[in-house]
Amino acid sequence: MSGADPTLWAKVIEFVSFTANLVTVVALPIATWQFITSRRASSAAAVISLNEAFRQAWTHFLGLDHNDFRRRVAFGDIANLIETGCALREDKAFVGRSASLLTQYLINILKVLQEDQQARVWLEEMIHEPDTILALGGWCEMILPTLFRLLG
Repeated sequence: MSGADPTLWAKVIEFVSFTANLVTVVALPIATWQFITSRRASSAAAVISLNEAFRQAWTHFLGLDHNDFRRRVAFGDIANLIETGCALREDKAFVGRSASLLTQYLINILKVLQEDQQARVWLEEMIHEPDTILALGGWCEMILPTLFRLLG
């Protein structure tokens, strides 16, 4: 190796360096695309899971008699899901169309609850501490203009 031509080694190193740079230039957009696609897929999967939890909670709630004490507990489950959805939305855990879908769903739920006297009473009774529905409050502040427009 001591008798090897130094210019040959310089050319080999230059070729390896150029090849590595070329691979990086090609791989970076591919990695970025995969990251974006992965984030959208994760967001969609989370919205689907949350939607299924809401579906089950609403089915349970609506299946109970109006005088059944378990109806209030079932409503508490719905309220917890609303708060979870708002917290995740505020944390920007959702992106793209799944974020828009969840936002519209939450706004529609809040609109229905705002018009239901019993729901408002139960929600007020669930607030034991100032931060009980902190996520809902923070998210509502973020979308307040939209809420005011929709709720009148």
